[in-house]
Amino acid sequence: MERRQKVRVLVDEMRRYEANPTRSQCLTVIRKIIRQYPKTFADMTADVKNRIENVNRGGVYAHHRASRSSSTYKRGPTDTYGCTTFLPKLPPEETNETVEQNRQRLVEIYRQEGAGGVERAEVKNQMELTFCLQRRHINELPPPDIENMRSKWPFLFTPRCIYAHFELLTDINVLRSLELSMAECYCHPVFAVSATAADVETTLTLPASPRLILLGGTGQVTTGRLWMITLEGRVIFEGITPTFLTGLAAVFAIYYVFNLQYQEEAACTLEFIQRRFIGINPERGTKAIRGKVVSKKTGVIVQKKSATVNTHVSTLLKNLLDYEWDFI
Repeated sequence: MERRQKVRVLVDEMRRYEANPTRSQCLTVIRKIIRQYPKTFADMTADVKNRIENVNRGGVYAHHRASRSSSTYKRGPTDTYGCTTFLPKLPPEETNETVEQNRQRLVEIYRQEGAGGVERAEVKNQMELTFCLQRRHINELPPPDIENMRSKWPFLFTPRCIYAHFELLTDINVLRSLELSMAECYCHPVFAVSATAADVETTLTLPASPRLILLGGTGQVTTGRLWMITLEGRVIFEGITPTFLTGLAAVFAIYYVFNLQYQEEAACTLEFIQRRFIGINPERGTKAIRGKVVSKKTGVIVQKKSATVNTHVSTLLKNLLDYEWDFI
């Protein structure tokens, strides 16, 4: 049996008992299998979890939104977490009809000029004017898929408009916050700089959750392409400003713009970035996945406890604060 077929069979069996098992749950199951068949199932954890995300992409667990039953949809604290303007009102002197006309004008500009049209002052003004309609479409229930949103709001899938939308949503300039917080950031390139979006989609197993894909090589500065961002298994846009921070700012902003939860394996890192570098520090709530998880101590599935702040993140933040005070 081929490797992919083994993964499909295993995932189908797991989903009979848990529709959206976490990475920890997958790891527990796979470890038991590997003990019996070490050569056959070694290093399959990532394949299994990615397969589950792709299978669930069109179901009730799509987009990593907050958990919902198959019959009832509602917005919860995870969606509004850290936002100051989640449901904006119409601008003064505007109506639903005029805002929709502005949206259609933006689509027309994109059809004529492509992503390069984002440099136009008209586009910047129209995107601000239609922010209320963007939020209305994003907040629809059930949540719209990304391709549907991209057809309605093509300029939203450019770094400049993602940053602008995030700032209107949270009152925080995400790129500026990162630039002020981190003087340098080192990373390891994983692809040839000549890789295209089609290359990435066909050669990698892309999960449903957001991913920042770094392009390697020495030509990234001259080509102006250093990174890509994927969501729901597709490349949704590419970075034209050759710095790592612009990509990090964009992928972080996407979690807020599209009401996404932090995936389990990256939740601590993302919450640390959120609190330490971006400056979003709500006293309650979280964007991490809640629900049943596998206990690291016992290996038994338990209900994840709700904490005001992730304990690992709060400890690290406290230690950093103490360290900084030592130099004052």
